[in-house]
Amino acid sequence: MQRKTRLMALVLVVALASLSSSALAKVTEVSFWSPFTGPDGEVIEQMVKDFNEGEGQEKGVKIDLLIVPWEDYYTKLTVAVASGRGPNLAICHSHRVAGFAGEGALLEFKPATLESSGITQEDYISALWQAGEVNGHRYAVPIDAFPRNLYYNKTLFRNAGLDENQPLDTLEDVILAGQKITNPEAGVWGYCFGVRGSWVQRDFYAYYWQMAPSMFSADYKGVAPEFAETAKRVFQTNLDLIHKYKIAPAEPVAYGPLMAQNKLGIAVSQITELGMLEKSPGLDFGAAPTPLFGEEKATYALGHNFVMPRGRDQTAQKMQAANSFIDWFARHGLEWARGGKVPASYAVLNDPRFAEMEIQSVVASQLDYMRIPPAIPQIPAIDQVIVDNGEAIYAGKASIDEAVDRMIEQIEKILAR
Repeated sequence: MQRKTRLMALVLVVALASLSSSALAKVTEVSFWSPFTGPDGEVIEQMVKDFNEGEGQEKGVKIDLLIVPWEDYYTKLTVAVASGRGPNLAICHSHRVAGFAGEGALLEFKPATLESSGITQEDYISALWQAGEVNGHRYAVPIDAFPRNLYYNKTLFRNAGLDENQPLDTLEDVILAGQKITNPEAGVWGYCFGVRGSWVQRDFYAYYWQMAPSMFSADYKGVAPEFAETAKRVFQTNLDLIHKYKIAPAEPVAYGPLMAQNKLGIAVSQITELGMLEKSPGLDFGAAPTPLFGEEKATYALGHNFVMPRGRDQTAQKMQAANSFIDWFARHGLEWARGGKVPASYAVLNDPRFAEMEIQSVVASQLDYMRIPPAIPQIPAIDQVIVDNGEAIYAGKASIDEAVDRMIEQIEKILAR
């Protein structure tokens, strides 16, 4: 009898082990690379955890997150894909999608597969959705956007006798407020913008598009006919803020600490910097849309996207599993927006809780005229040309005419590749 009981127990153990193995076999693991660190990294980790413990568990999907810091991210992603060891899912800026796609590094999101996962164009902001399409094929699904915007120091506004809610809608508004706030003896600046690094190009695009509709010819083989005149106007407007109106520093500054010390009134920035400002003790600040320096409202924006890199481990099952996480993320993106983003999905934008986020809502008010660089692979190289020549102008190492002529020559060589 005891022998029979032991035999039945053994059969039960084997059956349970078999059942457990079968259940585990049904879990599809998706490797996911993210470059977000700091507060953003904490949020993405929590969101992955929430998915894995909730809807992911129900659907048999597990997201394996690896955080690779921004400074190494694109290099490591490129090397991994080239060697066939890329992740199943990754993050990519909108202006880099075309380049990766052109190199054959990304897999296409098939329309039928997206729809079966609940991902449809109608659920996303049009400009962000279109940025993921290259030559009629979809290689990215948007997560968010971060348009240019202004931050301003309410304490300095009050100290200068300005209404802390005074509009900063136009160039004239910025100059007026900047002049009233600037105090050279106290080391206080009224305004600052990017004179070094990637922000040179981001600010350039924002104001260029307010003055002209396109930087490039219709066939993308050269710059637009009005490029030279418009580019010179953008740089001259910014130089005037430094040298004519004397409200902005010519040298790069760490605008966050300056604002926190009540040494800076207005800064051109982006929504991703919100967390830094919120953590500045005692800083009383607000946000405003990008002011109108030209004739048509426009502002520059980039966005983060989900992409599926090509790799040996990429299967139809893993792609479908990745899509289920993408759809879930779009529906649960409120926390992502809270950290300093404009959400890409209407599910979050239309959530009453998003409307309660004052700064995010101000920045999101620009969505109708937000502009994203065209989906051509040469954009990162062109961006660098604008940065290099813009830096030379602001540093006094080249005249506007010299730098813009050089820009045109360099950009057209890049477009001819």
